[in-house]
Amino acid sequence: MLDIIKEKIKEADFVLVGIGQEMAWKEEAIFEGEVAWLNEYKKAADIQGLTPKDEILSAYENLSELLKGKIYFIVTMNTDDVIFQSSLRRDQIVAPCGSIHRLQCGEHIFDGKETIDRIKTELEQGKNPAEIEKPVCPICGREAKMNVVKTEGYLEEGYLPDWERYRKWLSCTLNKKLCILELGVGFQYPSVIRWPFEKTAFLNHKASFIRVNSKFSQLSEELKGKAISISENPLVLLKEENDDSDHRL
Repeated sequence: MLDIIKEKIKEADFVLVGIGQEMAWKEEAIFEGEVAWLNEYKKAADIQGLTPKDEILSAYENLSELLKGKIYFIVTMNTDDVIFQSSLRRDQIVAPCGSIHRLQCGEHIFDGKETIDRIKTELEQGKNPAEIEKPVCPICGREAKMNVVKTEGYLEEGYLPDWERYRKWLSCTLNKKLCILELGVGFQYPSVIRWPFEKTAFLNHKASFIRVNSKFSQLSEELKGKAISISENPLVLLKEENDDSDHRL
C-alpha cells in the first residue's frame, strides 16, 4: 500500500496531508482529582524530551521522506506538537486545535515553555503535587490554561496566521494535480479535516484521495473512482517506509 501512496505523491503537483488522532502522542494519566491538571503539563514536558527513536516522531520523519521535493501543506488535529520536532517544514503546517506548549487566559496567549519547565522541575524534585502553583498569565495575572480546543474560551488567534497561509496555499491547487493524504483522521471535529478534504477532492477533478485509518477508512460515494481506502494504522504504514529504507541500505 505504501508503494501506491508513493506513486500518487510522485504524480502530484501539490500534496495536502491531514493528521489525526491515530498519530497523537498518548501518555497514561498519573494524577487524579484536584491535581489532574498536572497530567497535561507532564505530557508537554515529556514531549519536549523525545528522541528520534520515538515511534510517532519516527513516523513524521518517514512522512518527511515521502514528501521530499514536493510542494505540501499539513493540517494536524493533534495538539501535542510532536510534528514540529520533525524535519517537516514548520511554515507548511497548521494546527487549528491548538498546542499544549502554548497557554492562554481569557484574553492573552503566551509561550508555555517556562511554566512547563517549572512544573517539570518541581515534579522531579518530589514536590507535593497539591502545592504546585497553577499557571497564571504574565500579562494580567489571571489563571492560565493550555491553548487547546477543549479549553473553555479557546482563543483561536494562536493558529490563525498559519490557517490564512494554508488557505492561500490551497487556493493555488485548484485544477492542479493534488494528492490528498489523510492519516488517522476520525470523527472528532470532522469539519476541520475529514469533511473539507473530501469536498476538496470532489471539486478538484485532478485530485486523488487516500484515506488511511484503522477504524474509519470508509469513503463517501462522491469520491468513488478517485479515492483509495487503507484500513491500517498510519504509524504502522509509515514504519514500512523506514523498513524499506533499511532494506535498501
